[in-house]
Amino acid sequence: MRNFCRIVIETMGLLRTAKRWIQRLKRWKKHQSLPCTAVTTSPAQPTFNELRQRLRNAVNAGESDTSEQLLRALRQQFPVPTVDILRKGKWNMEKDQVIFRTHAKAEVEDAVANVESTGRSVSEEDRNRLQLLMSHWFAWSPTTAEHRNDSWMCFLRRVYSLSELQPILDTLVWPEEFARYPPTFSAFRPWMFLLATSASYYLYDLEEETMYKAGDQLADVVDGLQRERWGVDPLLEQVWSTGYEGEARDYFPVYYNVPDRD
Repeated sequence: MRNFCRIVIETMGLLRTAKRWIQRLKRWKKHQSLPCTAVTTSPAQPTFNELRQRLRNAVNAGESDTSEQLLRALRQQFPVPTVDILRKGKWNMEKDQVIFRTHAKAEVEDAVANVESTGRSVSEEDRNRLQLLMSHWFAWSPTTAEHRNDSWMCFLRRVYSLSELQPILDTLVWPEEFARYPPTFSAFRPWMFLLATSASYYLYDLEEETMYKAGDQLADVVDGLQRERWGVDPLLEQVWSTGYEGEARDYFPVYYNVPDRD
């Protein structure tokens, strides 16, 4: 009797195991019949450096349509720094060139306001000249009003004895702008500046720590840049400093360990 009960129990266990196995088999077949949706992933967006290099390659190859598409893509994905294409024929350029302007904002109205801060009036011709100057391959932009009296301007006024000097265009990058730069791209070293008083316009070369008188009118400035008269013969009239200790760039927002302009 005891053996019979053990056999019955074992038989029932086998039946339960078989039943569970059949149920699992049915569920597996049901899942196998379900439609399978392929897993897709969105392609990774190109990095700043990748877009930058593609744009330069397209510009160097003379591919205008591709250049414009890449320019729009770069501006949309990376609004800072401001990228532009300088077309050949302007400012003695023999071929198109990709340039990165120093400020996130570059409006001619700001340049006009800077000139007017010297007490000058700005004619429509002068407005057009300012727009032309802003397109120069120096890649400078109008100085914003809140930075007109920063330490670098106080320095220039003092050491060149030009108390009324006002900034017009600069090649600086403000700290608030630099914070928005792509992590793989750094600010270029500042270089040329356009400044003015009520009487004259000036070019300041920070790399050479040299101030030049560029003329009394904006037309003189445009002519001097078109003829590339700074730093080469015939030289623009140099303005001598009263002397100072250290380096001029100590007074300017300069980010060290950054690449040279290319």
